[in-house]
Amino acid sequence: MINIPHIQHVQTVLLEETLKELKRKSNKQYSKDALTVAVEHYLDCKEDIIRAALQVAKANLQKDCSKEIIKQIDEALL
Repeated sequence: MINIPHIQHVQTVLLEETLKELKRKSNKQYSKDALTVAVEHYLDCKEDIIRAALQVAKANLQKDCSKEIIKQIDEALL
């Protein structure tokens, strides 16, 4: 069976200057493309931040924490 992704159409309200800046930074001509780049970038950054926080937590908890918690952190980092 082919797994077809669900696509959702969304809208938002932005200042015109904000949208122009977003298009410039994303190097995209169209608003929808610039917004897609922005959302993907945001999600990637959030994932990196969470991963870094988990690594710091693991390092700080290594000696004072149960092996089960360390195992859960390791699984989350996969």
